[in-house]
Amino acid sequence: MILGPKWRVVILARIKEGAQRYADLRRLVPRMSEKMLTQHLREVAEEGLIVRRDGRYVLTRRGESARGVLQALYDWGCTLEPQGSDAR
Repeated sequence: MILGPKWRVVILARIKEGAQRYADLRRLVPRMSEKMLTQHLREVAEEGLIVRRDGRYVLTRRGESARGVLQALYDWGCTLEPQGSDAR
């Protein structure tokens, strides 16, 4: 499953913004442990969505094809009210 675990989407969304070094991703996703980040970067690379070039992670052509989906998820998230605001 390409976009399965939540962290994959977060990682791809950050790399979609531009090439990212490992340290940049650690800073941009502070709640993810180093072990999880390393594991998910490896998995996403194995899926062919990212590649490491000159010490930076970038989207591959296959990863670029997810750009619209990632943007749609971001846009949708921006329309949601904060959790708990629509108590029913």
